[in-house]
Amino acid sequence: MCLDLRHGAVYSMDVPKTVLIDLVFEDGKFIFKAPDMDVLEVNPEDLVLRESNTITCSLLDTEIKCVGCGKKYDEWFSKYICGE
Repeated sequence: MCLDLRHGAVYSMDVPKTVLIDLVFEDGKFIFKAPDMDVLEVNPEDLVLRESNTITCSLLDTEIKCVGCGKKYDEWFSKYICGE
């Protein structure tokens, strides 16, 4: 799930280009792909829930716990979605 700066979910109806992001499983790895972007390989260790990377976020007015995967993921999604 992508989050905005207030830790709210980002939906494709609000940011339509998110539907162009593919998550594929190749050569034993999960990889994000999007038009005009380098691929983003997912390190499974980055998905482990730890106290240091737990984020409380909002999904349809319900608070849930999410994993903050780290800077490389934040930068990749920000670059694609926001052009930053």
